[in-house]
Amino acid sequence: MAGNVQENVILGSGDLYITQYDESIDLETAAFFKTIEVETNKVGHIQGGAEIQYTPTLKEVVDDLGNILKRKITAETVTFKSGLLSVALEWLNRLVATGELTEDTTNHLKILKIGGSKRYNATAYLVHFVHTLDDGRKVRVTILGNSSNGFTMAFKADNETVVDAEYKALSQKDGTLVIFSEETQLPTESA
Repeated sequence: MAGNVQENVILGSGDLYITQYDESIDLETAAFFKTIEVETNKVGHIQGGAEIQYTPTLKEVVDDLGNILKRKITAETVTFKSGLLSVALEWLNRLVATGELTEDTTNHLKILKIGGSKRYNATAYLVHFVHTLDDGRKVRVTILGNSSNGFTMAFKADNETVVDAEYKALSQKDGTLVIFSEETQLPTESA
């Protein structure tokens, strides 16, 4: 431990929750966690863990001698990636911008059609990843974003099918792209 900072060695994966964004939800409250961290929002099992990438774009003012006189961030990008091991059509629909999911009750079929700019769906999703530390406290990563990479689905005889999910963050009203939160103590049983 360095100073007053709690350091954690994070090993393992976590649970991934994805749901359509509702503007009435305050993303920074404990009530939000109870709302999104339910089985209906949980994306089955994941494989390969999760990855969050923050990339600033910098503009530098450099003189003829190579001295950097000023540096300014001109853009920021946050990307969340995870491998989905168990995949349902409802989740695949959330991985594409042009998906349309319907149900044929007569023939007992769910049908996902992908492609066609007329069906473009820029739906915003809450992507919420929860990692449980060894002591039981939770570390959470939350973005509001759109699916940004499509997917590849390989059916192999000797391997499970894993679909890579990728979401790019949208700016929230205050410009926030990603929210990290860490419990400072274990929640009480009554909470």
